[in-house]
Amino acid sequence: MENNIPSIELAIQTIRKNPLRYLGSINHNGVVNMVRCLLEDLPEAELSPITVEIVFHPGNRVLITFSYVRLSHLSDLFTPHDGDSEDRPVQAPAILLALNTDVKISVHYQNATGVLYGGRGEYSIGTDPTPLPLHTSTVEFSLDPALFGPLEISYGFFNIFLQQFAYLHPGITIISTDQRTVYQHNVFHYPRGVAEQLDTYIAGYNHPLLRLDLHTEIGRYAYQVSLCFLFTTPPKPKPQLRSFAGSEETPEGGSHLDAVKKGFRMALKEMAGRHKEKKKLNIARKKVAANLSGIVAIQGPALHYAKSSKLELDMPKVKKQLQHYVFMQTVDYLQAHPDITTQVLGIF
Repeated sequence: MENNIPSIELAIQTIRKNPLRYLGSINHNGVVNMVRCLLEDLPEAELSPITVEIVFHPGNRVLITFSYVRLSHLSDLFTPHDGDSEDRPVQAPAILLALNTDVKISVHYQNATGVLYGGRGEYSIGTDPTPLPLHTSTVEFSLDPALFGPLEISYGFFNIFLQQFAYLHPGITIISTDQRTVYQHNVFHYPRGVAEQLDTYIAGYNHPLLRLDLHTEIGRYAYQVSLCFLFTTPPKPKPQLRSFAGSEETPEGGSHLDAVKKGFRMALKEMAGRHKEKKKLNIARKKVAANLSGIVAIQGPALHYAKSSKLELDMPKVKKQLQHYVFMQTVDYLQAHPDITTQVLGIF
């Protein structure tokens, strides 16, 4: 998706003329990407206390309610951001107004509610004398059938994205409700972030030899690294090692995933070198990869990719910093747990 637009007026017309450039596709993925832009416009530091409630109504109408969002944050959606436009996502209102009908974005003010109305490339700003609850904002829209055709929003497909977003942003609560033919309701809230996602991956396996759950900030970037070292034998495959940048998966990994794998392997080699009987161990890369499972996630501005499709993160500085951090944390853990160190090195 493209993410560099100078003004909301120009953005609306540009997106309307070429929606594929900004959504990637005019299907279920495109609808998800449209809401992704809205959620990613929320300031990262304020995600934890926020509750997002999404209700799917008949006629492809969607109502999103944000609770515990300060006015200054959601009002940023109405105006261009300061600074380098490459450091922010596409303004969500531009996408909503360009590709939907009956759009209504309401933001709480002290004694009233500011409202942005529009759709199909048009918009106006007004007020509603009935105030919303304090620190509450709402977004409503209906898919434009002229663009999306007969597409019916898939509740199940949408929930896959919402659950993953909640895993990647610890503390945020996302409530999802389908009020169409069959009532469905889900709540996604994971205070431990991707560590809870990893719990589900390894639930059917023996207790891992080693488990690390790391959360840190280095420079402008926040990281979640949850790893486990599982000794599995065929035909039962181990859970995969997955990586995410922002709220999207990076299937080909890249700098963040390479940093974690190399930092972990370096730590094993370091610990082997400290034991006389283990010094000659071959901590083979393939054997480490065969037993290492987990999730690696990075959040922050101006993420850079090796390809325009965002399949692989390409940030050498991130790789260097995260590799050192994982190495140090793993060594500290193994030093504090000599029995676990013996078991892990025993595999080699």
